[in-house]
Amino acid sequence: MKMIEKNLILLVVLFTSLVIKNIYCEDKEQLCFELLVIDTQGKRTGYDPSNGDIIEEIFESSYGDEIPIDEPIYKWLHIPRPFRGGYTLYVIGKDTGTYEIEINAINDTGDFYVKKISGSITQNEIKKIFINYSPTPGEPTHIFEDNIPPITEIEVGGPKFEAFGVNYISKSTKICFNSTDPIVVEGASGVKYTEYRIDNSSWVVYTGTFTIFKEGQHIIEYRSIDNASNVEEIRSSVLFVTELPNYALVGTEKINLSGKIDVEGSIRSNDKVYLIGDVVVGGDVYSKDVYITKNSTVTGNVIKDAPKINPYSIDLTQIVGKVIKENDNNKIPLTQKGRKPIDKKGRLVIKDRDTLTLSSGIYYFDGIEITGKSELKTYGCVSILCTGDIKILGKIKVNQDKPSDKFVIFVSTYVSSTKRNFEDIVVEGVFGEEDIKEFEGHRDIGDDLELNIDNKGKIHFKPKKALRPPDIYICGKTEFNGMIYAPKSKLTMVGINNYVGNIFTDEIFVLGRVNIKNPNSIIVDSISLQNEVTETNNTNNMMSAKVLEGTPDPTFKLRDVYSYPNPAKQTNPKIHIECGIADKVEIKIYNIVGELIHTKVLVGLPNVVYNNKYAYEYEWDVKDVSSGVYIYYIYAEKSGEKPIKVVKKLAIIM
Repeated sequence: MKMIEKNLILLVVLFTSLVIKNIYCEDKEQLCFELLVIDTQGKRTGYDPSNGDIIEEIFESSYGDEIPIDEPIYKWLHIPRPFRGGYTLYVIGKDTGTYEIEINAINDTGDFYVKKISGSITQNEIKKIFINYSPTPGEPTHIFEDNIPPITEIEVGGPKFEAFGVNYISKSTKICFNSTDPIVVEGASGVKYTEYRIDNSSWVVYTGTFTIFKEGQHIIEYRSIDNASNVEEIRSSVLFVTELPNYALVGTEKINLSGKIDVEGSIRSNDKVYLIGDVVVGGDVYSKDVYITKNSTVTGNVIKDAPKINPYSIDLTQIVGKVIKENDNNKIPLTQKGRKPIDKKGRLVIKDRDTLTLSSGIYYFDGIEITGKSELKTYGCVSILCTGDIKILGKIKVNQDKPSDKFVIFVSTYVSSTKRNFEDIVVEGVFGEEDIKEFEGHRDIGDDLELNIDNKGKIHFKPKKALRPPDIYICGKTEFNGMIYAPKSKLTMVGINNYVGNIFTDEIFVLGRVNIKNPNSIIVDSISLQNEVTETNNTNNMMSAKVLEGTPDPTFKLRDVYSYPNPAKQTNPKIHIECGIADKVEIKIYNIVGELIHTKVLVGLPNVVYNNKYAYEYEWDVKDVSSGVYIYYIYAEKSGEKPIKVVKKLAIIM
């Protein structure tokens, strides 16, 4: 018997052999396959299927037939001095039949590891077996087949929102893929690459995050291929690109802000923007013409003659037809006072200090009227299609303190837009004496609406036309968190109002003491700015801009990482990462013995500003997690910067 050496053996007869026994093609006295091994350096030993030659490039390796007396023919492949690392064994079909392979690996001290693998094969078919060899005593050699394709998940950053069963994103939303190759028994071959295509174009190998600049609906198809050539079934995701989440206000025909108005975010119009009084726009202003009084300020850029924005990027005709037929109106409960909230005209009506809560769903109303210190609460993701006027009048709360992207209203003219009996709107108790002095008087709001604030502070609206698209009134002392898309409507906001979200209408008129905040306006949308202003960037249309004092520092550097609550008692913990603005933040969570149990990748802009610092936050769903101590690893990266790596612990008590 030969002396034991460190060997990688593919089936043992002597100590340094790979042998495949008892292999026949059906009713034939010859083997139906050949073998080829490739090492970590790309050197090969075995059968070359491209030309039929036998090659022995791996140092001192050999490959050939063995014909024992009174025993079946078998192949053997011998590598006497294997290196640590991965070897790939290819079983190459020359005919149809079955095979059995025995692989023996010997380490430095002569310990054997034996693995048998069997299967069937057809002509020209190639099977792969992976060998992760270790010469170290006590460290196992892993041998496995990989017949399972990878799994790929799409990750969509912000800004984004869901409405009417559609996922909406902006032109600056970053998209990435996360691919894993499932471990089968002892290992996995690993993901070789991921590829994707948009709208049935050619396949592109995925190399990093990307954005989609063209407005409208897009179908993203994607799949991954592993090192065993397993191809994942094509998966797909439908995303709709719109400008809605990029701006605090879009009035395609006109925006008129008058009074003490504070807008956090950019605003845009295709024609005219008026900033009259003490108006502060904490972002950019895009319009053909911009009129700014001396007391008003724009902290970003003023881009005159900006390219026009498409008013109808979201096709409401399909949504209207579907929602009228299929909606969740039958799930709407009674109000807190026991009233039916939908009147005979199909309008949602909440009045007289009443409250209604809408749960997740899609709803259809021919008008919305909330008055008299009433409140509309929501739970989950609520989408509303409205085909009539929206009147939020008085001291009203709508979706207060809830995420604005979970409450979305689309207003369509395809059903209503007909002659309606319209009485004057009167809102009382809004303005005090000082406000009356400032805002009292009569104003024409466009060609079809009159506004008058009398000497007692009452707000009066009187329409001039009965035939017009639905109007939107948010007047009084309102708290409103939501998104409104009404491309043919006029929105009038008068009084002392706080609005968090996004508004996209034909015309916008705002008067009084009003705060409007786009929650997506963490930083100026530099991607849109670069793409849209390139052709118009000159001294005549680009005004000077100053940086808003107190703006969070976007510099990529570690500031703080923690989880809260910690310990998390019967609740989901949130992982908080302050690192400025990153290209990607990866969170890996391990149990106490070091097993990976959860992974999450965050892309896009930070979703939190806390203590004037940008932060990424992720809420870990622990409903299926046992009590114990867990380790979370943070890996944040940005192009051209050194990655940030942090390891911390958190505790779960269920």
